[in-house]
Amino acid sequence: MSPRDSRHRGDVFDARCRINRAPSLGRLRDVGSMAMGRGVMLIGTSGRFETHFSPDECAERLRQNLRRFSISSHADRTRFRLAKRGRTMIRIVGAVEARDGGSTVNYKIEFMPAALVALGISAVASIPIFVAWSFLGYPVVPILLLLLVAIVLAGTLNFWISERQARWLRDYVTTALDAEPSLLDGHAG
Repeated sequence: MSPRDSRHRGDVFDARCRINRAPSLGRLRDVGSMAMGRGVMLIGTSGRFETHFSPDECAERLRQNLRRFSISSHADRTRFRLAKRGRTMIRIVGAVEARDGGSTVNYKIEFMPAALVALGISAVASIPIFVAWSFLGYPVVPILLLLLVAIVLAGTLNFWISERQARWLRDYVTTALDAEPSLLDGHAG
């Protein structure tokens, strides 16, 4: 790494005197060997890794760019909850536990409960619309088929975007806390 690289804004020196580039919030970041299960669905999974930072340092590193996350995001010395700002239904929640020489971080990627409630309410609210449509004498089957196609297409697009956001959140946390690739352990939750 050239000396010029250390002048970039956002570079962080860690205890081992190695320069770690702070993760960019503008795009997905591939963390190479830490990117476990590229083809595996991340939503609903949990994982665990160790870092050489203390719980206070972990909280500070996660709070570094906190204003770019949603208003409900927070990080303290024992736990964190992060969600990207904007139209997202995914968040990462975790706990930080102190250990000799650093911390152990347990995390879970999940749907936001409020988003799931909103989806349920919108599904239930559509039933009276179809009943009224039927009572007015309009054919219900074509509109139901159109709605079904729209739900499948929108659901597929939403799932793809949500998976990218889940991967970005997981990569952000593992990069910000300088997870050791050999210690990164993800498993279905």
